[in-house]
Amino acid sequence: DMIRLPMFWVVATASGFLGLGISFTSMWFLHQTGPTTF
Repeated sequence: DMIRLPMFWVVATASGFLGLGISFTSMWFLHQTGPTTF
């Protein structure tokens, strides 16, 4: 029963937020450096 395991949801949610954080950080970094870098 994967649904009854709270640890599974904690890990899944944490990894999801981690991915979102990395995406937003990379996008912010690209906007800070500007398109002239590429």
